[in-house]
Amino acid sequence: VLDISDRTLNDTGETGLLGLAFHPEFPENNKAYVFYTNKINGEYESYLSEFISTDDGVTLDAASERNILTLTGHSTHNHKAGTVAFGPDGYLYLSLGDGGTPLESQNTFSLFGTLIRIDVDDGNPYAIPPDNPFSDGINGAPEIYAYGFRNPWRWTFDSLGRIWLTDVGLSSWEEINLVQPGANYGWPILEGLDCRLQADCSDEGLTPPLYAYPHDNTGGFVVVGGFVYRGQEFPELQGRFIYADGTDRVWALLLDDQGQPDPELLIDGGLQGSIIHSMFEDESGELYLVKGGPIYRLTAADDPLQSDFPATLSETGCVDPLDPTRVTQGAIPYRVNTAFWTDGAAKSRWLALPDGESIEVGEDGDFHFPIGTVLIKEFRVDDRRIETRLFTRHDDGNWAGYTYAWNDEETEAELVGPDGMELDLDGQPYLLPSRSQCLFCHSEAAGRSLGLEIQQQNGEFHYPSTGRSANQLTTLELIGALDMTLGADPEDLPAFPSIDDHSVSFSERARAYLHTNCSSCHRPGGPGRGPADMRFQPLEYMNICDVMPAVSDLGIEDARLLAPGHPERSIIAVRAGALGGIAMPPVGKNRVDVNAVAVIEEFIAELESCYSGDGP
Repeated sequence: VLDISDRTLNDTGETGLLGLAFHPEFPENNKAYVFYTNKINGEYESYLSEFISTDDGVTLDAASERNILTLTGHSTHNHKAGTVAFGPDGYLYLSLGDGGTPLESQNTFSLFGTLIRIDVDDGNPYAIPPDNPFSDGINGAPEIYAYGFRNPWRWTFDSLGRIWLTDVGLSSWEEINLVQPGANYGWPILEGLDCRLQADCSDEGLTPPLYAYPHDNTGGFVVVGGFVYRGQEFPELQGRFIYADGTDRVWALLLDDQGQPDPELLIDGGLQGSIIHSMFEDESGELYLVKGGPIYRLTAADDPLQSDFPATLSETGCVDPLDPTRVTQGAIPYRVNTAFWTDGAAKSRWLALPDGESIEVGEDGDFHFPIGTVLIKEFRVDDRRIETRLFTRHDDGNWAGYTYAWNDEETEAELVGPDGMELDLDGQPYLLPSRSQCLFCHSEAAGRSLGLEIQQQNGEFHYPSTGRSANQLTTLELIGALDMTLGADPEDLPAFPSIDDHSVSFSERARAYLHTNCSSCHRPGGPGRGPADMRFQPLEYMNICDVMPAVSDLGIEDARLLAPGHPERSIIAVRAGALGGIAMPPVGKNRVDVNAVAVIEEFIAELESCYSGDGP
């Protein structure tokens, strides 16, 4: 329909072609409006332009561009926002992020961090609607309709003409706003319901969000709107605002009789592709989810409230039904060289393959499993069974995670509900993850199964059933579990070190830990924001060394994702040692892995440059 790749730069998930709106009189006047970004002389520029169709609406003519608005002056690639739409009043509205400079959102003479409203049918290149809040230009830019936003990526009008705007938060809160003209929505004085600027925490003159939810163990870390549903397939959802929370979950927000927001979970994971980036509706009001790959249409499940997955661990077939502490004989035990941190829990692991099936080993050494595979992981704290997780590849090819919580007697474990569960273990919080939280870490980009790859499995393991110790790769090959021969002695194949292996350099241990604990999100196509690629590779290819943070500098002066020689300025070290909203990993972390943080800090402290000299 339109190709403007010659003038558009898409170097991150927040740049490129970001929005398109057809004029209300299209195709009579054949006009459409596009919002996109480019980079000129090292600075990002954003453009709102008009394009004309010269073939009765089949395509838009790239040569017909008429620039309406240009925003310049930022060297950061994030927070461009991008929804452009015409309102019921016939005026054009465009959301703009803060451009990575938060205080711009409180400057009423700056268009950054605002929702603007202009008349593209009059003026040159546009006119100002006379009822705009600052139409006279005395107290603010006349284009501004509302301000105080961080990154209002997606917003929409409902059938009553109200504006529902989702504003992506920083590290603690996500917001849904009902926009009023002239209102100030508080960023960066407030993030959601919390004060950010210690010097001035007054909320006088600020409009609170309609609804805000925190970055906590519920898993939401971003908000993507969203439409007030007006289709026919779900009569019970009529009038509810549908949005996604960044973890493959979809919600419906209802205002109750007192006008208070009441969210209901509609979808809890199970979707292929990266996180939900956007939504759209068709002419009948039915909704679609846009991901990094597939597009999904929302349809009614046959029986959305019932699940036939076994309610107890003893019923799954993965354990002895008379003694659920004993895993079925067909399961193959294994260990990993570098472990994923789960609040210090000790873990036992098994994999179960369907009869006659084997594991495909990818070119990168990652294991790919056949349909019917079940991965089993048991967690113990203070030598007491707390949970057992099953990660199952179903007949449709999708993976799903199921968590079972053990009773105090350790005689049975019961399936945890779709919202997960938080335990109190002698005063220490401990998360039993929901199904969507399982898929948040077990990302599509990482191949879903984690910890099963050449570098993790290349090591000795003591097999209890035989009383023998052997290399895991050699064992898998000999029993026919691999669809290939290794073609090399395990000593000649790569292997990750343990985080506690002091015979190995800080660099190798730190990079293996980052691969295990961070790369499922922070890799090409993954749900992690920013350019970082935490897969195990030389530092110079990880896109973190001397790179400015894309999301937040956490208030650290001259912060970098990794600042050579300076762990105190390095976001990856600070977030690894943090809890709460800025913690990494962001889901289920209630204790800091102090040993790993020490290794990461030593790795950074001994660096003199971004060239590590490390092999792949």
